[in-house]
Amino acid sequence: MPLIGPTPLELWYRERDSIDRRRIHLHYAPRAMALAAEYFGPLALLTADVTDQFTDSELDTIARYRTLMADAMHTHRTRMETPVSSATPTEDPPTSHQRP
Repeated sequence: MPLIGPTPLELWYRERDSIDRRRIHLHYAPRAMALAAEYFGPLALLTADVTDQFTDSELDTIARYRTLMADAMHTHRTRMETPVSSATPTEDPPTSHQRP
């Protein structure tokens, strides 16, 4: 199991495909799996404890809010990437006290 590049913690290893030798498969080393479980295991329990404090309806609302916010952020990023010369404002931006 040759290591990938400079990996002093030996968290990854690569293995050539047995059929197509041009392909290389990347694998977690056992040490990486243990470190991930050590870190994410307790985090998963804390996440479950927090999630259990909400009703299904509340979680649906949170999910809807996050989806809408992600869409809004994507829209903003797309607008910011549009060259200024070709940008055509369609309406005045909301002031700080107005909701969009």
